[in-house]
Order: sequence, then C-alpha cells, then structure tokens
Amino acid sequence: MKGSFIILSAFFVSSLALGKTNTRQPSLSVLNVLRTECLNAFNNLWKDVGGGGGGGGGQHKLSDMDLLSVFKKLHVKITEGEKSIIPSNNYLVTSDWTYATVEGEIININTYYETFVRFQRDHSTRDDFRKPPLAWSDLARTYLQKSDFGVIKSLEKLNYYSASKIESENIFYKVYKETEFNICDLKQSPHQVLYNLYNTISLAELKANIVLQFSYLLLKLYEKGNFTLEAQLALSKYEERYKQKNDVIRDVLMNADRSLYKCDPKQHVEGVTYVKLTKLLQGYIENEVNLNGGGSCSENCGYYEYTEYNGCYHNQFCSHQPPCRGKVLNCKFVDSDMTICRSSNSERRYDWIEYENGNNLGNPGVCENRNLFKVDSWWRYLFWHCSYCLCLCDDPEDSDRYFNLRDVTSDVEKNKVVTGIRLVKHNRIIHIQIQQGSLNPRGIINNGTLSWKPVDNYTIDDLNVENNVDYHTMTWAERTIDMDDVFGPSEHAVTGVRFRKLGSHLNLEIRVTPFNFTTGQVSSTDKSYWLANDNTDGNLKNPRTEIRLNNPDIPIRKGPHTLDSKHDQYLQFKNSDFNTDAGQNTIPYIDSQALTSHGFPLSGLGLIHRGRKNSGGFIAPKLVTYDFTPHIAVN
Repeated sequence: MKGSFIILSAFFVSSLALGKTNTRQPSLSVLNVLRTECLNAFNNLWKDVGGGGGGGGGQHKLSDMDLLSVFKKLHVKITEGEKSIIPSNNYLVTSDWTYATVEGEIININTYYETFVRFQRDHSTRDDFRKPPLAWSDLARTYLQKSDFGVIKSLEKLNYYSASKIESENIFYKVYKETEFNICDLKQSPHQVLYNLYNTISLAELKANIVLQFSYLLLKLYEKGNFTLEAQLALSKYEERYKQKNDVIRDVLMNADRSLYKCDPKQHVEGVTYVKLTKLLQGYIENEVNLNGGGSCSENCGYYEYTEYNGCYHNQFCSHQPPCRGKVLNCKFVDSDMTICRSSNSERRYDWIEYENGNNLGNPGVCENRNLFKVDSWWRYLFWHCSYCLCLCDDPEDSDRYFNLRDVTSDVEKNKVVTGIRLVKHNRIIHIQIQQGSLNPRGIINNGTLSWKPVDNYTIDDLNVENNVDYHTMTWAERTIDMDDVFGPSEHAVTGVRFRKLGSHLNLEIRVTPFNFTTGQVSSTDKSYWLANDNTDGNLKNPRTEIRLNNPDIPIRKGPHTLDSKHDQYLQFKNSDFNTDAGQNTIPYIDSQALTSHGFPLSGLGLIHRGRKNSGGFIAPKLVTYDFTPHIAVN
C-alpha cells in the first residue's frame, strides 16, 4: 500500500510542478487554477489516509468529518468558479449530435454532483454523518459503477469528445466551424464561445473527479478496500486527457476570431438601433442662373462642379424652397421640365421628382397640393437656355454632421475597464459611448458594477467649444472615415477610445492599460497609452483601400446586411441613390445598437461596414475580445 501511495504522491508532485517550470508563463485561467487547488487537496487527503488501517478511519490521520469538511470547501471554490463561466449554449445554436452528446454528459455529471452536494448539506454534523455510513458507502459505490449512465462513463465520453485529435469528432473543432457561419446568433465572439465551452467542460470533468476521489477516499477510510491504485489510475487518465484537451483548445483558440459585432436588428428604429447624419450631401434642384455669379445662363449644368447659390432670379421655383447655404456640387442636366414634390419632412428637400422624359427620382405618388410644383427650364434671349440642374448641396445649416473628438475613458482609478460601446447622437453630435465595469482576478468582469458612462453634454455653439478640437465637422472635402481593428498586447485592457483627425480622415484610436491577470489590478493611467492605425490611402507601399458604395439606397429599406469591410479600409459619406431616393439621405447610416463583451475585458475596438448590393449599409462598432489562449496551461 505504501508503495502505491508513493507512486501516487510522485504523480501529484510532477503534475503540480508543470506549472512551475517556467515562471515567465502567463497566469493561468480560473478553471486551471481551480483544478490545481483540487489536485493539491486530493494529494493532501491521500497522504492522510496513506498510513495503516483502522475501523471507520479511527486509526487514520483523517476522519470522515475531516474528509467531508475538505470537500465542502472545494464545493465553495467550485461555486465561485462557476460564476466565471457564461454557458456557451446560451448563444450557440447547433443541431450537431456531438454537441448534444457533450451537453447531455455535462448534465448527467452535474446531476451526480448535485446529489453529492445535497448529501453534504443533509449530513453536516458528526451525528448525522455517523448514522448513515451505509448510505454514504452506497453513494460512493454508485459513483464508481461503470454503467452506461454513470459518472465514469460520462467522464470518458466527455474526455473523448474534447480531447480527440480527429476534427470530425472533437467538440471544439466542430463548434469552431459552427461559429464561422453563425456570427449573428452569437452574443459572444467565437473565441469567447470556445473559451466558455472549454471552461464548462473542464468544470464538469473536475466535478466528476471530485466525486470519484471522494468515493475512493471514503471507501478506503471505511476499509471497504484499498482503492489507491484505482484513484491513481483515474487521475492519470484525467491528467492525460487534460493535456490533450489543452493542446486542442489552444490550437483552436489561437485561430478563433475574437471579433464581436452586431448584425441587423429585427426592426430598425431610429435613435435606438441606428442614427444618421443629415443634409451632409443632398440632392438639390436649382436653375443655373442662380449658380452663376454673373446671373448668366451661358454655361451648362456640368460646368457647376463647385459653386454656391447666388440669389433667386425672378422669384421662380427658388422662392418656394430653402436655398443651399453652403457649397453646390457636381451639377448635371437630366431634363428641362419636371414635377417636384417638396417634402414635409424637415430632413428632406423632396419626396420625389418626375421628369417629363420619363426619368423619376424617388417614387412618384401622392403629394399634397401645397408641396407640388411644376418646374420648367426657360430660354433667355432666344439662345441661352436657363436649365434646371440636379446638384448636391453641402449645407452646414441645420445639419447633423458632427463627431466628438474628446477622450472617452473608463474610471481606471476605480479599477474599471471598457466592456462595451455604442455610437449615439446627442446634441447633433455622434459620440462613442462606453460601458465600463470593474475588473476582477483572472480576467473576469464584476457584472454588478457594469454601467454606461454618460457622454459629454455640450453643443457646437457652447462657449470654448472648438471645431477640430472638441468635434469634427463633416464636409464634402472631409467626409472620410477609416475602418480599422485596433488592439493592444496580452494582459492589456481597453480603457479609452476616441475619434481623431488623420489628415482629412476620421480615425479611431484606443487607450490600453496593463493589468495583472492574477489579481485583476489595473495599472495607473501613467502606464496607459493610445494606439491607432496611422496608414493612409496615400501610402505608396500598402495604401488604404476604399469601400465603394454603388447606387446606395437607404439601408433600412433593404436587408440583411453583412460584413463587407476589412481592416485598413475607408469609406466616404455620400448622398443616397438619386433614382431610388432623389439623393435625399446621407449614407451610410450608423448602427447604434449596444455592443458588450458579456463578462470579459476587451483587447481592442474597431469600426466596420455592414452592406449589401445597392444599399448604403451601416457603419458599426466592433469589439476585439480578450485573448485567453496564453492563460490555458501549456503541457
């Protein structure tokens, strides 16, 4: 018996030494640490029962009550460990039989474990414990049975499907493939789904080994057999599968996408699921006589590429519409005569335009008489044709076209990090709003501390508020926004974000701060620094590429939209399609859905575009979730 115990003790020592061979390895995850604590407890317990015999444990160093006390403490740790896991099946939709099998075995193990915990609770005193030794012995024997629905069989199946090197049978590889095509149904990044699945399986395996080791220890204590070799064999198998499983999950996690972003909602609601810029570039009908500084019609519409409104000639149609008080751009001739339906919507100039040659802009239909105008070009001095032109108006008056440039940071002094973002419009200004929460040990967010930080409450007309300092104004010349993924190194969390000007582009920048993974302590702000992608479309080697929006209709009319941008691209805000919308809207729209990381810190942030053919699509935020790969034990 002593020889067997020496082998078992050596097994534990070598197992625990694995985590100490390289002190430069990153700190381990919650479940890896919990596993080590359980192995330590098993090791100490087997030392205490490894000496001579004795009835009912009387001659052992360890009593049955001592045994129960140790496992009660382990249960407390297990309960704490469970709080760090977000079950993947909350978000993963799959009909794969492997996943169903694994889920069934986890449920079975949890049922056995809860029975064990209930026994602990019901027999918490020495008298209660001593009265039913037969019941405890029977329970232990039940756990050790090798039936099809027993703990051992469930553990074997769980081990096989999580540690198998055969991709078609391994649950992690299968879920990895599933998440590639199921992103819209996930509320976690694929990386998070896999990490939480790994934790769920690891916790179930640990629970199974807890009840098995308790059973072996109790039966040995009651002199129902030796069970030292059986316990050693069970833990040897556990250790072997643990190594194999960690090899697989590290490989999968390293390749799994850490991106998290929203897809189209079931219903678009302005101010809730999206916001938009208004009147940045808008379709505008104007006669060329009003675009010519000399009041002449000697040119043609195409001549007026960059001009301005110069007054209303003889109170014609110009007297029935607001003038363009900014720049008039890219004029063209469509037809001489038309019918125009002015819009009652303050964000539009026209509902539709119907030309006599059959060309329609928008969707001609019912129009109130007071808004309906017959507009005809005319001849001047017999040889000058004063044509009505279709142009774009860049009018800063009464236009929502501003982006906040101020820093948006979490309360690092309160150990808070960014856990989510959304793009909102406040006082006509687009802001990045952050959700923040306190960071706990091992990369876990305290969900009880989560809150959305209010955006800065200012207007562009406030005293000491400056353009290009506090906010950026979109114009025809400066209407470009960059699509990027920006993220920091390991053991750094996002603690701030802002827009900045990079040439004429609006560019995303993040602040990252180091933190101690073991303790969860975030470093002071003097250790923080800002990161961004400085590349431009003017770079001769690897320039940014443009996302072109062709014939873009209003995005809420079409769907679904899918990710069509990538890192290191840009797009320009522009008018909606003339044919479908008379060019009245500024697109893309901006996705305003809240995007959160569900319990974990962030490594980075980004901006993406979701689009589809003939749609303006949506600019949307993106999260880069924390990379837990380094915190999975290396074998």
